[in-house]
Amino acid sequence: IVMRGGSGALAHAVDVSPADGSYAPGGLALIHALASADATSRRVKADESVKSGRALVAVLDAMDRFARDERTQQWGAMALWATCRDNPRAKASLIRSSRLRSGKSPAAVLLAALEFHGEQSEPIAKACIGAMLCVATNEPEFQSELAAVGAPRRILETLETHRNMSFAGEFDALREWLRECAR
Repeated sequence: IVMRGGSGALAHAVDVSPADGSYAPGGLALIHALASADATSRRVKADESVKSGRALVAVLDAMDRFARDERTQQWGAMALWATCRDNPRAKASLIRSSRLRSGKSPAAVLLAALEFHGEQSEPIAKACIGAMLCVATNEPEFQSELAAVGAPRRILETLETHRNMSFAGEFDALREWLRECAR
């Protein structure tokens, strides 16, 4: 599936999901699974739709369209985190794309998901924070975008709410930046 362009096809299917959003969570979960699995993650990250940012924008567009659906928010953020992890080309393409179909920025969509669902759902909070910090790692431009929408303060507030949430040191390099921007 992955070797024959399945990542891009899945992202496109999620992007054109029916108005009821019934396909989006399952498609996003499959993108996450393929981007996370040892056997397929390298191929997914090397897929042209991921490297160009098209698949990532499709994921964020689905999150924006179905903002009230918890499963779409969780799987969308997890798919974004998995495809951007150790993938500077994909992150750079996503940052360059800057605006989604709705005109919102990727940072604004991820922050909206965190604000709407993060307090009551630790899995969604972790997925959204993980996606934001993954893209922000070694990307000052995205860090500035997150700071402009007030994400650092909200991230720290959410981490305070969910005290047992852990990223096992993955984002330690961003700790000072978060604190500084949250002031």
